[in-house]
Amino acid sequence: MLFIRLLRFMKGVVVFTLSGGFTERFLNLCMRAGIPIFNTVRRPDCIRAATTARSYHIMRPIAKKTGVRMRLCGKSGLPFLLHRYRRRSGLLAGIVLFAAFLGGMSQFLWNIEIEGNENIPQVTIVEKLRECGVREGAYTRGIDTLEAERRMQLLLPDISWIAINLRASTASVEIRERSRPPELIDDNTPCNVVSARTGQIVEMEVYDGEPVLRVGDTVEEGQLVVNSFIGGIRNRSLGRLVHARAKIVVEFPQDVTIRVPLEEEIREPVGETSVKRSINLFGLRIPLYFTLPDGTCNVYSQTTQPFVIGLKLPLTITRETYEPVWVHTVFFTEDQAREEALSRLLSYEQDFAQMGEIVSKTANGEFSGNEYVVRAEYILRQDAAREQLLHPEDPAAEIPPSP
Repeated sequence: MLFIRLLRFMKGVVVFTLSGGFTERFLNLCMRAGIPIFNTVRRPDCIRAATTARSYHIMRPIAKKTGVRMRLCGKSGLPFLLHRYRRRSGLLAGIVLFAAFLGGMSQFLWNIEIEGNENIPQVTIVEKLRECGVREGAYTRGIDTLEAERRMQLLLPDISWIAINLRASTASVEIRERSRPPELIDDNTPCNVVSARTGQIVEMEVYDGEPVLRVGDTVEEGQLVVNSFIGGIRNRSLGRLVHARAKIVVEFPQDVTIRVPLEEEIREPVGETSVKRSINLFGLRIPLYFTLPDGTCNVYSQTTQPFVIGLKLPLTITRETYEPVWVHTVFFTEDQAREEALSRLLSYEQDFAQMGEIVSKTANGEFSGNEYVVRAEYILRQDAAREQLLHPEDPAAEIPPSP
């Protein structure tokens, strides 16, 4: 429907009325002659219809033949518009130049749309696309999308599939991120159990493997606790490698220090805000203002890209809002600082409670200079068992040959 309306606008539309004579015969003869008639409406004293500018003159002899009186009601469209401004050559030249400008700019890439990224930042993807030649302002016919897709998969290993489609001045980039399975150790793969914490072992349950340490021993982070090589204590050739499993509960100290300043800088809005705009064209920033507000301000920026006939123009408009603020210092009371410090300490304890157990706690608070300081000492308990694959240089990684 939109295309038909556009076509009629290009040809010009004439609205007229028919009265007297044989109007039905007039319409039938026009149909046989291939004259387009549309938007026909019957009224009590006439028939209102429309046709193209060229067809209106062809209909005159048919109207005379059938005794129908035709009356012009209105005309619109490009031919009449050009005729009205035929003496204004500057306006016509401006329209032609603007159309040529849009046609030329459509040969360049001005917009990049990225879809499908969840973990990879969009900024990273844009930077890698620029290295592959897909960037704003690039000549579209000079972009090799297949080569760019191949290079993108080499530059970003986390991408499993990518498609770059060029539509006019827009590049649509669709990606699929690689689904990496969690790093799990197969049950049949030999591995040791080491400690993920430095502390004292208070509980240990060995399900498979040879324990190296016992309850009450001190262990360091990464130290071997359960060996995957079992048997063969006296004769190594009789031993075998297994997938060691164990529960190693370790107690360890943890110190936490929280500082709450008694002074805090506050930015309080005052006065009226002002808006400044600027245009970014081909990487050049063109301000549309002469002066900026004095004093300290909070600046909020918003960038938009204008459209013309559904196409994005190769420029952006930045709208900056300046909010004047009064910067001053707020002083907290000792009770307020103490409550804030205890609140932060409680938040830390709640986070750790999801991973382990708090055995004991000692906390002291004091004022030091212009801040309130809370120092807490915890004894924490956590399952620190961590499975670790055998390294090739590990002596236990090679099974001795059978005798």
